[in-house]
Amino acid sequence: MSEDSEIKLSVYNERDERAGSILLEKRPEGLYMVWIGVFHRNRGKGYGTRLVDMAKRYGSARGYAILRGYLDENPEGYSDRKTFFRKFGEIGLVGGVELFTIRIDERKD
Repeated sequence: MSEDSEIKLSVYNERDERAGSILLEKRPEGLYMVWIGVFHRNRGKGYGTRLVDMAKRYGSARGYAILRGYLDENPEGYSDRKTFFRKFGEIGLVGGVELFTIRIDERKD
């Protein structure tokens, strides 16, 4: 992937410290979330949700309809990750790997 196909967005806490980041990748088939991370001390404060919302706004402004990514199946924190992504969309099995799909434009026509 070329450098301009990757987009890193960050969110900051009330002390202007980076609370977390998300890495997106523009692919021919759509917008993908490569990873999302919130520093441990900032978890449970809505920063992950803000990062997903930022990614959705980024995608919407560029004409993407869906944000996708593969669910990390590492046992440590797996249940929490799955619950987090279910808040935003669907999780399905694709080729033996769990893929989450988040609709960027949630308007009902």
